[in-house]
Amino acid sequence: MALVKLITKVLHLIAQYCNSMRMGLILDHYEFLNKSINI
Repeated sequence: MALVKLITKVLHLIAQYCNSMRMGLILDHYEFLNKSINI
């Protein structure tokens, strides 16, 4: 049972990492668009 909790915790951490990476990419893309419009 403890092993299942550990695996679940790891999966949640991976999901959070992937989400933060995705958000980072979205923000980078948004900043790039803003710079393109400003120029």
